[in-house]
Amino acid sequence: MSRGGTWAALAGLLLPLCAAASADAGPAGAAAGPVATLTAPAIVSVEPGAGLTREAFAERWGQFEVRLRKDAFPLPAPHCRRHVILRVPAVAPDAPGHEQALERRWALYQQVLDVQARREASVTVPLDLSLYTERSARGVALRYCNAYVSLR
Repeated sequence: MSRGGTWAALAGLLLPLCAAASADAGPAGAAAGPVATLTAPAIVSVEPGAGLTREAFAERWGQFEVRLRKDAFPLPAPHCRRHVILRVPAVAPDAPGHEQALERRWALYQQVLDVQARREASVTVPLDLSLYTERSARGVALRYCNAYVSLR
């Protein structure tokens, strides 16, 4: 697969993920939630940064974080000063489908780094609203400065 393109190019890799950490699971029958479109100006940092090997990525269980400018995040984050931390949750080594889940995370990690380095324009990722959010008559907002990517 080419590293170019946006979320649509990775949809076949990311959507069927079923061996995800508990943070990946949303309520049964939940409607698709909002998405975050990551662009180079929106990305403050990626942790771990570029240069991480595939082996080292696997040792981290595929977990990584993208620090975004608050004003570039699609949900209100009233308690955050400047940034929102977008987390891609780990996948346990003993989880069914571990290698496929890890490969999906690696592909997304590489694409985020490409966006940060301006080799790609953007990547769009679905958000998991089951964690760190609060609902009110005004809609959904972050309770803290953290959000999770939904990898189903």
